[in-house]
Amino acid sequence: MKKLIPVIIVGLALVYTVKHAVPPKTPGEFHLNEFGRLPVLMSGRIQPIDTVSRNMLIQIAGMSKIPEDKTPALQWLMELITDPDAADQRHIFRLHHPEIIQDFNLSEQGYRKKQLYWFSLEELRPHLKTIFDEAVRIGEIKAEKRTHQERQLFEVANAVHTYQRLRLSFIPEGMENLEKGLEELKSMVVAARTEALKQQQGEEHDQQAMDSFITLGQSIEQASQAGLPSIIPPREGEPAEAWTNVGQAVMRSIESLNQADGAITYPEDLRLYADAQAAFLNDNPEKFNEAVGALSASMKNLERPHKPADSEWLVGKMISATFGRAVDFFQKPSRKAKVEFFLNHLNPFACAQGTYMLGFLAALVFVIRPQAKTAWQTALGLTALAFLIHTGGIIMRMLLEGRPPVTNLYSSAVFVGWGAILLALFTEVLFRNGLSILGCTMIGFATLMVAHFLSLDGDTMAMLQAVLDTNAWLATHVTTVTLGYSATFVAGFLGLVYMLMGIFTPLLDKDRRKMLGKVIYGIICFATLFSFVGTILGGIWADQSWGRFWGWDPKENGALLIVIFNAIILHARWGGMIRERGLVNMAIFGNVITAFSWFGTNLLGVGLHSYGFMEGTFRPLFLFIASQVLLVAIGMFLPEKFWMSYRRSSSGNSAAA
Repeated sequence: MKKLIPVIIVGLALVYTVKHAVPPKTPGEFHLNEFGRLPVLMSGRIQPIDTVSRNMLIQIAGMSKIPEDKTPALQWLMELITDPDAADQRHIFRLHHPEIIQDFNLSEQGYRKKQLYWFSLEELRPHLKTIFDEAVRIGEIKAEKRTHQERQLFEVANAVHTYQRLRLSFIPEGMENLEKGLEELKSMVVAARTEALKQQQGEEHDQQAMDSFITLGQSIEQASQAGLPSIIPPREGEPAEAWTNVGQAVMRSIESLNQADGAITYPEDLRLYADAQAAFLNDNPEKFNEAVGALSASMKNLERPHKPADSEWLVGKMISATFGRAVDFFQKPSRKAKVEFFLNHLNPFACAQGTYMLGFLAALVFVIRPQAKTAWQTALGLTALAFLIHTGGIIMRMLLEGRPPVTNLYSSAVFVGWGAILLALFTEVLFRNGLSILGCTMIGFATLMVAHFLSLDGDTMAMLQAVLDTNAWLATHVTTVTLGYSATFVAGFLGLVYMLMGIFTPLLDKDRRKMLGKVIYGIICFATLFSFVGTILGGIWADQSWGRFWGWDPKENGALLIVIFNAIILHARWGGMIRERGLVNMAIFGNVITAFSWFGTNLLGVGLHSYGFMEGTFRPLFLFIASQVLLVAIGMFLPEKFWMSYRRSSSGNSAAA
């Protein structure tokens, strides 16, 4: 029976992951998930409506569900475009600063969870002029010089503006029922045209009919300029990039009306969107599902709006060609949207994160009780499963983006954790002692947690900046140097395992100390090689892209610092200046060097590599660095007699004597 325990536990983790991929049930008989799979163009890339709703709600509320009742983002979006009055009552706008809440007399309103507050647009409406006026003033202040109160007001103003733009992307102001509004617009155009002709001929005319058309036209024009996602695909014969939002589609229909009779001809997809919105508004699931099905069918043969991805960064022509064909297969808009919808609901990195934690706990049991082989098998199985899920998520992102695994700060966090687990599995198979899993599952969990917080900024697969969307040298550079980051972190976290076990437990015996020392040394060798090669490749890319190999940019200096520090560790070890304990302490301090080079240089907000600036990471980065420095100080200056493992080892030797 014991032999089945690892299989059962890993099987349950796999079942949980598979269950995670099933999208939530939608209200009534509406095929809302099918609506969420429809492709749109936003942020320069094709994505499903489901992704738009998630990213928008994350930017506004800080999470992908309504904070108060956990309503999914897609249902919230449908409410926004069909029942705006109800949507305006939703508590989704984050506002936590006590002085602002007090000044606006909001303390008795909103939704509160611990020290966090969310308010509705209706509750903020009396204060919107003040908020927007303040936002204009605050926008002229550099981000690093803004007070916490100013940052809060600026964020709320941006959230309200995003909310309003998102609604206008689907429904222009004055067209609450899009289907009815489009039909009324047809008659208004004919009436306005007739009255305009009368006016030109000096005859009596209906000025009100003309004014009504002008007012609605201004509203449509506003929607065409403010809309965020472009939901109407190109017409036949138009470029693949010619997607439009509803306002733009209506304006183009008006501009191209039949001059003979003034009749407007709308694009078929616009009419279908209007039918779907009206059906949902009138609680008619049959008509809604029919319209969504027709939309899905009409978008099956759309062409991808961007150039094919450069797959030359892959080693080998056969692998490169295979990847290129796979990307082409997944890049058709309808197929890409469906795959990304699946990825959204599977959420592989969250599943992997939880499984890594289970693997950590199983490895901890084995480290405490080495005779519990079942615990080691469970830890290895869970870690391997999480690694496969992690790998699957990275591959799916690569196919959707058509790019290498590291394209931004978010993907670098995902890839650092992946590289650490790859090293852990390799060393664990060699030594079979649970310590590699113990250290590296911490890295896997922590880096995916970092990635989660980075994802709160919005779209994690946004189009690359022009400076990054270049050639194969960049792809190989970022991939290689990130593996160097991973290896340096692995060495540092194994150093943490060594120190914490040695000081606080009697588990670090002589054999484990010797084994950990060998593993840390070997991984530092690996880290030195990859960080050095990755830095050189970065210089080659910079020479081709910027016309210079090296420019002492903060990010470049950080990469060089990792190479130099790893080289110092190796030379100190070879020269006999440090032994096992010194190697461990220096490996832990490598966490400081790597964290600063990875995030700290971005926080400076200067240089050609400042595209990854993340204002909210300063405090956690500072706390992490402080904790590592404290541990290094303890490791250096705490006498061995206070280390529990050394005390036990000494007492054991005395008893044997």
